[in-house]
Amino acid sequence: SEPDYSSAFKAIGPAAIKLGQALATRPDIVGVEAARNLLTLQDSLPPQPFAAIREETEASFGAPLETLFASFDPEPVGSASIAQVYRATTSEGRDVAVKVLRPGIRERFARDLETYEWAAAHLEALGGEAARLRPRAVIDNLKRWTWRELDLRREGASASELAEAMSGFDGY
Repeated sequence: SEPDYSSAFKAIGPAAIKLGQALATRPDIVGVEAARNLLTLQDSLPPQPFAAIREETEASFGAPLETLFASFDPEPVGSASIAQVYRATTSEGRDVAVKVLRPGIRERFARDLETYEWAAAHLEALGGEAARLRPRAVIDNLKRWTWRELDLRREGASASELAEAMSGFDGY
């Protein structure tokens, strides 16, 4: 039977999940069967304890949760490799989704991506088929993609623009 690449990438950690998802789009590099298996790679991990999330959120805003939100549900509605999402209500009474990066995730990604870059450079140096597949370019793309995802301010600005654009439609 085919190896379960999806489970292996998930076991390695968050950056490997992102790498597996990127490779799933490249059957020319990993082969059709491996790509098909990697397509099943779900970006979900067990949630971090709420105490760590509270600490991360309060450190980011420089204030206790109770002063930032009227209510904040400690149960995440989603838990992926980079962040967790929570339901909350602002002090003005608006229901919002709050996305919080997993504690230490930026540092972990930086470390893992450095390792991937090192491996890609060595692989490319072998020449032949390995060089033709351009592993350094694959890792560079992964790096750009993940750093964008780690920038929640950029994501927030995009969400605000979308909400503004949708405000003229019924139901928004």
